[in-house]
Amino acid sequence: MPSLPWGVPHAQGNNLATVKTLLQLGARATARDASGTEPLAYAAMHPDSASVIKLLFKHHADTNAVDYLGQSAVLIAAKSGSDEAVAELITRRNLRPNIQDKKGVCVCVFVRMSGTCCWISPPKKCLLFRAVN
Repeated sequence: MPSLPWGVPHAQGNNLATVKTLLQLGARATARDASGTEPLAYAAMHPDSASVIKLLFKHHADTNAVDYLGQSAVLIAAKSGSDEAVAELITRRNLRPNIQDKKGVCVCVFVRMSGTCCWISPPKKCLLFRAVN
């Protein structure tokens, strides 16, 4: 079945009911909009999107997909300060935190630049920080 258009993905990135309905109607969790961005990246922009992210993963969202800027969902979540989204994304086994965007930035660089991993815990306990150090 062809994927349905996601409409205005940024606005519905954290709307669980809307995303659930679109998926039930046949929209693909890996569909890209005109800019090449997948729903997971839009969900990662929102601070309260963990339930949407979990739902997208149940429908085979790609943890390591990148947008037109080369940014992965976990990098977008980290840049957006979406603590809940970062926490949900880093639990995925196939996450590659060292994916670099077109400017050469990856999550490990973002964590090091900020000097802390405040969205999860102190740096010593941060799973993401340990994974790249």
